[in-house]
Amino acid sequence: MKKIILASFFLTILWGFAGCGSKESGTDPFPADLTITLAEGNCFSEPLEELSGDVAYQLYHLEDYGVAREDLTAYTALRSSGSTCEEVAELTFSSGEMAELGQQALENYLQTQIDANQNYRPAEIPKLEGAFLLCRGNVLVLVVANDISAAQAILEPYT
Repeated sequence: MKKIILASFFLTILWGFAGCGSKESGTDPFPADLTITLAEGNCFSEPLEELSGDVAYQLYHLEDYGVAREDLTAYTALRSSGSTCEEVAELTFSSGEMAELGQQALENYLQTQIDANQNYRPAEIPKLEGAFLLCRGNVLVLVVANDISAAQAILEPYT
């Protein structure tokens, strides 16, 4: 009996580490209003503006990672138009494999933002370094927030 419980425990842990598996999923593992909840959740220091799918696709350089525009099947992206690097995005891809490529693109995007803002907006670096990137199935959520703890509290049920 102990072996069965122990095996179940380890399988649960492994499943949790799987992150963006190759599982193709047509359902969003997050609530439909997640980005709005985050935007209204006192996570950001200023209002965010919505980006179009084409702008998000270009901003995150998804093409450079082998993600075709049609592989970004749904999106909500909100970004600061002011003096901060704050943003929230939920990107749905055609497959888990495409989401993995998207995750690589977003990780590179964050590093590029850190490098570009070192001298320009040094106060934004902790936000970028503390960014939250969550992947479930074929969906990625990116949060760069003034109060990342508030964002993580909202996202906690999905982590």
